[in-house]
Amino acid sequence: MTVAATIGAPEAGRVMYEGLRRVHTEAESVRDIASLGAGAYAYTDAAGSHIVTYDANLYLTLTAAPLRLNANPDPALVEPTSRVAASALSALHG
Repeated sequence: MTVAATIGAPEAGRVMYEGLRRVHTEAESVRDIASLGAGAYAYTDAAGSHIVTYDANLYLTLTAAPLRLNANPDPALVEPTSRVAASALSALHG
């Protein structure tokens, strides 16, 4: 699993989230995730299962990817990955 956090100016997380959500919505099937940050969604592509979330100036992306080349990503990883995202948001807001 890869977790990438970006911390910026106030409301920077929302700007990144909204911009990339438009891009992901055009290319992938995006599913909203309730009760995670100020906004969150999930999608699965060839690279893995992804969670994207933000809260104020914090923007997180999490990717659960298979270790074997050409293995299919498992969409069932979205739920446990969202728990990791909630923990990361909480810890980084600390």
